Amino acid sequence: MARVLVTRPEPDASTTAATLRRRGHVPLVLPLSAVGGIEADWPQADTVDVVAVTSANALRHASPARLEALLDLPCHCVGERTAAAARRAGFSHVDTANGYGQNMARRMAARYVSGTRVLYLCGRVRHGAFEQGLAAAGLECTPVETYETVFPAPDTAAVQRVCADGPPDVALAYSARGADTLAALAERPGIAPLLSAMRVACLSPAVAERLAGKGAWPILVSPTPEEASLLDLLDSLP
Repeated sequence: MARVLVTRPEPDASTTAATLRRRGHVPLVLPLSAVGGIEADWPQADTVDVVAVTSANALRHASPARLEALLDLPCHCVGERTAAAARRAGFSHVDTANGYGQNMARRMAARYVSGTRVLYLCGRVRHGAFEQGLAAAGLECTPVETYETVFPAPDTAAVQRVCADGPPDVALAYSARGADTLAALAERPGIAPLLSAMRVACLSPAVAERLAGKGAWPILVSPTPEEASLLDLLDSLP
């Protein structure tokens, strides 16, 4: 059993906390980011050949009416969690990559001809690797930004309340920006002693790279950038 600091935004943080409890861990929920829907510019449905999604949040905050017009199209998702959200939204032709945007772009490039029109459901803050991969293959990508992620650092008192019954053994880091926020928190005098002895389990190498040289935490990296893999890594720790 480990005391696990959950840093992802709600409502996913509560979902992860429930999963951790079922697996015998003690979750300490401290979201280091928040997600909210934003007004999106949508192309006409008849100008789209394929849909791509790299985050379940993009579907959660998308206009249901706009999605309905696209449900018969192929929908490519970065991982299983996003694919499950796509199926719940009503997509029936769902393809799943292995968690990396670059690999998803390669899968699509191998399947579609140059000029294929891709509607990319995404957030305002995102990595550019997926779009770059599509462009290199000659696929026409139209990003539709349905949500925005902000990173308001919690105050010292909030962190102390979360850790009132004991400091975390492990922190779960899901994004590069979230890792930056975690590292900054750990430098505060009132927080540093609470976070100094933990390990940090990162969703991907890109997240781990952001923590390089920041603090003395042992850094662990999930074999694949899926939460199921990250939690399996957590379960394997002595």
